[in-house]
Amino acid sequence: MPLIPRWRYMTDGTKAVIKKAAISVFLIILSLTILRAFLNWIIIAVIIYAALQFFNRK
Repeated sequence: MPLIPRWRYMTDGTKAVIKKAAISVFLIILSLTILRAFLNWIIIAVIIYAALQFFNRK
């Protein structure tokens, strides 16, 4: 059973839109997974940067 039942009846333009949407969703999920892995380090770096900026003010 195909994932999209009418795939063979779709026009080429519609197939292209579906493929682009699927690629976009995949890239967003991949990006969020990578971002989630580094989120703690990003937060710590931002806090350290803010602290350095705060303490180095004249």
